[in-house]
Amino acid sequence: AFVLSYAALPVFNELIGRQLAWSSQNLPILLPWLILITVVIGVVSGSYPAFYLSSFHPAAILKSTPGAGFQAVIRRVLVVIQFVISITLIIGTWIIYQQIHFMKSTDLGYNSRQMLVTTFRRMDPATISRYETFRNELLKHPSVLNASISRDVPSFNSSSSAIRGWEGAAADEQMLVNLNYIDERFLDSYEIALYSGRPFSAIDRADTTRYCLINQTAARRFGWTDPEGKRIGQNLYVLGVVKDFHYASLRNAIEPLILFPMPRTAQPSRAPNNLSVKLSGGQINTIVASIKEMYERIFPGEVFEYHFYDESFDWIYQDEQRTAKTTGYLAFLAVCISCLGLLGLASFSAEQRTKEIGIRKIMGSSVIGIVVLLSQEFSKLVLIANAIAWPLGYYFMREWLKDFTYRTDIGIEIFVITGLLALALALATVAYQSVKAALANPVTSLRYE
Repeated sequence: AFVLSYAALPVFNELIGRQLAWSSQNLPILLPWLILITVVIGVVSGSYPAFYLSSFHPAAILKSTPGAGFQAVIRRVLVVIQFVISITLIIGTWIIYQQIHFMKSTDLGYNSRQMLVTTFRRMDPATISRYETFRNELLKHPSVLNASISRDVPSFNSSSSAIRGWEGAAADEQMLVNLNYIDERFLDSYEIALYSGRPFSAIDRADTTRYCLINQTAARRFGWTDPEGKRIGQNLYVLGVVKDFHYASLRNAIEPLILFPMPRTAQPSRAPNNLSVKLSGGQINTIVASIKEMYERIFPGEVFEYHFYDESFDWIYQDEQRTAKTTGYLAFLAVCISCLGLLGLASFSAEQRTKEIGIRKIMGSSVIGIVVLLSQEFSKLVLIANAIAWPLGYYFMREWLKDFTYRTDIGIEIFVITGLLALALALATVAYQSVKAALANPVTSLRYE
């Protein structure tokens, strides 16, 4: 029970969202966990022989081996069930990690490499003005390629609003759109491509309040083939169209997006929250130290807190990564238990067929022939387990992937490789017992009682 508890600790940590280790400090949390596993293992392992022995009839015991055929079937069914669970978990782990890799490698429509992000602590007009000063100072740094201020950064867009009255809309028609407020350097900083029209940097700064940018999806939803100059509401006009990019998680489809020029206001719904700094690479620690010194000079008494954008991916998809780790640990434990069960069945089978193996050797069977003979039975069990686990794995993972608008494909190679892996593990598990039985002295085998 202690060994299983130690092995299962990573699973427990993933489920509770904490990282615990075996220590006196964590003993009040881990001790009930250990006691529970001990009780469950004791009850489960003790119940089978108890029920089995209590079902014997004295007369049957004196005549023959009770229930030999039925018990053999039960043993094989249990091994098949164990391998079904193991193969299904392996398939699930594979597909989850494949989906995570797919999300990491998908072209998001922007470039966030070497992007340092710091979040505003206050949003009053004076602080916003100082952040603009900070941004302008950063642009003078030789290792800073660009810097921009925005309310949200890509993949973290959090605001939406229902709008109506766009050019060509019906009187009562409305549409839910996502919103973001950006400065004139935002598109260049994240390398977001402009599909048509002009960016905010192309017009007079005092005139930007009358204009906005939209994405391609918004242009299609509005029904515009030539969006430039089109009106939204009473006095807002489209300055240009940006190419679609994933401003939210890949769980969601790209929806209409309107980009407004960054206001000089402290209004919470519009005030900028983030400063994104594009670095050129090189000595990152040295660059960050220089930026920190600059920050503390402009914001005396405040602590410079930052993170690199790429680290945000782990936060965005932390549920998926936790699920992948938990499923992986469970798959490992299930495989170990399955192999132990198969090893026990192989030992029992080799013992039951001791005399048969001796007779086959006397009749001229080779060691390889006997090993193949003993392994065939267990290979069939694994093949049956694959036939059951494949549809189960496909069904469960197809349902799980439905949460993602953009998702990976479930290829047949996943099932084939998983099946071959399970078969190889099974054959490796029974190989020792099979070879041992095949190499036994036939004379000794025939004398076996």
